[in-house]
Amino acid sequence: MPKVIGKLPTKETSELELTEEKITISIQRGLIGKKMIPYKDIPLNKVVRVWLEKGHEPFKDYHHMRIEYTTKDGEDELSFFTTNESQINEIYSLISENITKREELLRKQRKDFKDTRELQLNIAYQNLELVDYLFDFTSHLGGKIDWHYLHETLKRMKQIQNEMETLDSSHYRFNLDELESLLKQRQIKNMKSEIKTFLEIILQGVTEASSHKVDHFNSRYHHLLVTTLFLLRNRDLSELTDNVDETDESRLNQQVEALIALVGSERLEIMNYSTESFDRARLYSMVDFLMGVPFRLIL
Repeated sequence: MPKVIGKLPTKETSELELTEEKITISIQRGLIGKKMIPYKDIPLNKVVRVWLEKGHEPFKDYHHMRIEYTTKDGEDELSFFTTNESQINEIYSLISENITKREELLRKQRKDFKDTRELQLNIAYQNLELVDYLFDFTSHLGGKIDWHYLHETLKRMKQIQNEMETLDSSHYRFNLDELESLLKQRQIKNMKSEIKTFLEIILQGVTEASSHKVDHFNSRYHHLLVTTLFLLRNRDLSELTDNVDETDESRLNQQVEALIALVGSERLEIMNYSTESFDRARLYSMVDFLMGVPFRLIL
């Protein structure tokens, strides 16, 4: 890799060397048998800007390279002067090219981050909506049945499925045609059985999805969100029948705690959630909250 002899603003004779990973500045030392002693290393991936110009003090006739780079305390700058035009131009070009490549990578990663999270969180939202509608459907199969409500609920479920198919975003597949046929025939027992099968398919699908690694997104959310909703809906049904199961309540608290901890690991300014007041509205708002997770650079 190239190197060039020049001077620092202190007028000390120095050498600037560029390697694949860093810029090394050495300073000439010694009265007899002078040699270059390493003075400073600048990691190349910390360089944010570079300039090459002439006419600056204290060497107005020299080529002046300024390198701006980040440090743990903020930003710093290095000035280097030389009369070797060809070498300094080569080094300048290589540093500039490296900055451009990293900027392009950063733009791509930002886009991938945004696109991936939007897709995955839309999937999570669709999962929740579909599960909610299935529970709503089941809860309206007892007592005086509102058949119009059931038909409208089924229509909404079909809309969600169509959206999933359009986005090719579903982790599972099932056909609502049989449920529609059973609804037309008003076969309540068979509809309950069909919905139970659908819920099992969804649970199996999100469990499988949670085992897959996805860049920029923790796949555990798919399973945690849906299973939390299952427990919330079971709690609602239990309260209606005055048959609250303390074991289910304990599982729900553990599930909510795990979900809050996972969200907190991504956003330190996590909303004020608690296990005692957690409900379906907060579950949905948590998905919206996750949309605001800031971008993180993958090195």
